[in-house]
Amino acid sequence: MTFIPKGQGMIHGLDFIVYIHHSYVSMRGHGEVIEEVFDKNPQLKENLKKVGTDYCIALIWGQDGADCVDLWIYTDVKDKKQTEANPDMDVLIFKDGELGKIPRTTCGQSVIVLGLEEQYRIIDCQSLNDYLSRPLLDGRPTRGPELPEYLITKE
Repeated sequence: MTFIPKGQGMIHGLDFIVYIHHSYVSMRGHGEVIEEVFDKNPQLKENLKKVGTDYCIALIWGQDGADCVDLWIYTDVKDKKQTEANPDMDVLIFKDGELGKIPRTTCGQSVIVLGLEEQYRIIDCQSLNDYLSRPLLDGRPTRGPELPEYLITKE
């Protein structure tokens, strides 16, 4: 299982970092898949802001022709020194935009990607804004954690 980093951006006023699993074959773009999650769950944006979401990491993958999203929610990071922030995390799992239609939380390699993201934020970034700043070059982020070879997709 390997991942393609797709960068960072604002979606519905929330900071997102996005990865796509290499087996994801939908003809839709990652932005469209995330938009479907918000369209089918109109209360989601309000709820994410209500719990104090600082940023989200979306892991997009496919299952039996369906578009799936593991939406990791990070809180309690803003206004803290990066080495002292220990974010609270929660996850929502979506299948074709619908919440809770998948009988699992995540996979082992997703946990590795999330751990590398956290390590990158703590060690290599001066602030949350610095962490979330990932300019794109040729459709790929120019900054971010270095993924081990077995997690990198060669397109």
